[in-house]
Amino acid sequence: MTKKTALPLIAAALFSLATASPAAEMLIENLDGPVTTNEITAFKAFMQTQTVRNDNNHNNWVYGNGGKDIEALGMVYEVSHDREILDQMIRFADTALAGRNDATTGRLIWTGKRELCWPNSDTNSATAAYSGSENGDVISHIAYCAELILKPPALWTAKVGLGDSHGYGATYKERALTYVREMDRSVDTFVLPWFVSAANTNQYRWPDTPQYIFNKGGTPIPWNQQTMLSGGFLRLAECHELLKDDPVRAKKFYAIIGANLDWFLADLHPYERDGHTVYDWGYSAGRKSEDVPHGGYDIWGLCRAFESGRFGVPPATMTNFANTLYYVVYDSTNNAFHMRVDGKDANKSARKALAGSWMLLAKYHPDSDLYNLVTKANRADAASRPLENAFILWLKNQHAHLATGAKSL
Repeated sequence: MTKKTALPLIAAALFSLATASPAAEMLIENLDGPVTTNEITAFKAFMQTQTVRNDNNHNNWVYGNGGKDIEALGMVYEVSHDREILDQMIRFADTALAGRNDATTGRLIWTGKRELCWPNSDTNSATAAYSGSENGDVISHIAYCAELILKPPALWTAKVGLGDSHGYGATYKERALTYVREMDRSVDTFVLPWFVSAANTNQYRWPDTPQYIFNKGGTPIPWNQQTMLSGGFLRLAECHELLKDDPVRAKKFYAIIGANLDWFLADLHPYERDGHTVYDWGYSAGRKSEDVPHGGYDIWGLCRAFESGRFGVPPATMTNFANTLYYVVYDSTNNAFHMRVDGKDANKSARKALAGSWMLLAKYHPDSDLYNLVTKANRADAASRPLENAFILWLKNQHAHLATGAKSL
């Protein structure tokens, strides 16, 4: 699959990962020290004004505003443990689930069935029957909400503050159980049969059938979309571990993630830059010179996998990725970030900021230089872009804890 033939839904610019909102600005008071009450209050007020669309057109629930807002709310809830923020996350997750294709009355997908998926175009468009690997990201966002609910058992019997207009469960645990059950249904009936190749050691591959609108003959799914699929599997597996209800399913999902993570890591091209090991890699298996927008998803998936502690990713690997950002992607002379992971720009221009997911690598750099670099670069965008704000707050909380032992709010 080449960049020229890649689906528009995946090839969309992910470099900034957000669009401006007319709401009052969010706040980053400072980049040192713990997250402040004012920062949380400003984020919460901003998110309460955000509208929620009930469709996935243009991948709203993938990397569009809907999907980004769920992730942002989850990250800030991890920092603050503010239940009103969790309730806002539930508002988005409820709407995303309600907007899923209906198995009885929904549209026919390319499989010939009314799949439990999230089509990303209008019913009268030329690609109305398409739905693909990006569904993993929608599943991941909703399962993230379920996982955050399930982590503190003390929350389970409490009533969800915003009510239950969709009938998904009045208590937090009931709501989480609905999310897990329904995401498992989408995985079992659509994702597993079509995007996980049992014949190829559970690798993520395109459906090898002429039924698939963009038939690629079973070739590898690009790494950024593999992150989307693995995100769904990872968060669902972690939910089942918290529930202690289906160890077989959890083990299966972890094995699928591990097989594809190993595939990605084996396809890296290490070399030396300024005395440090760095990596080059491509859009999909066997290629080089990935662009930074797509690479941001690769980094996000890698960091999730490493933080889970389940897949044997060496700490040195994370440091090498951080080195790649600091010594290759970043141009210190012009104070800008190149558009490709090999430090080139092709026919585009280097940018002053980059997608928040890249910021996660600051945690694996041996000093504060990379943290200071990326947070300062994205600070202006964080005033109006929820996900950029959330990445800074999450990373700031981590940085403060590592530096001083300070705890989150």
